Amino acid sequence: MLCLHAGSDSVRGGVDRIDLTLSGQPLIIVNIILCCTTSLQHLFINMIDKKARITISIPEYHYRELRKWAFVKGRGVATMASDILQARIEANLGDIEKMIKSRAKDMDLDPEDLISDILGDNTENTIQKPDKCPPQPN
Repeated sequence: MLCLHAGSDSVRGGVDRIDLTLSGQPLIIVNIILCCTTSLQHLFINMIDKKARITISIPEYHYRELRKWAFVKGRGVATMASDILQARIEANLGDIEKMIKSRAKDMDLDPEDLISDILGDNTENTIQKPDKCPPQPN
C-alpha cells in the first residue's frame, strides 16, 4: 500500500515534512521549508493558484483535431488547449527571453522596464502606443 503523510515537527505548526511509504517502508522523505509568516505563505499559494482567462480563435480544422486529441487523452477540450499552450510557452522560455532583450535594446529600454510595460506593472508606461490602429491595406 502506498501512503502519503504530511506532518510537522515544529512548534509553529503547518506542514514541513511529507513522508511517502510503500507497505510501511519509507520511500522518500521530503523536507519542505515554510515561511513562518502566514502572509508570505498565502502570497505564494495565491501566485500558484492564480489563473488568467483568455479567449482565442483557431481554424476549424485545428479545433476538430484538438477535440479528437482531447478525446483520446481523456481530457476536456479547454483543458487540453490550456495544457498545450502552457507546454509550448515553457518550451520556448529561453527564446522569449532572448527576444525580449533584443526588442528592449531596439527600443532603448531596460528589459525589466519593457516587461513591466507589457504586463501593465509600470505606472510610467514607456512603450509608445498609437492612439488608433493604422488603416489596413486593401
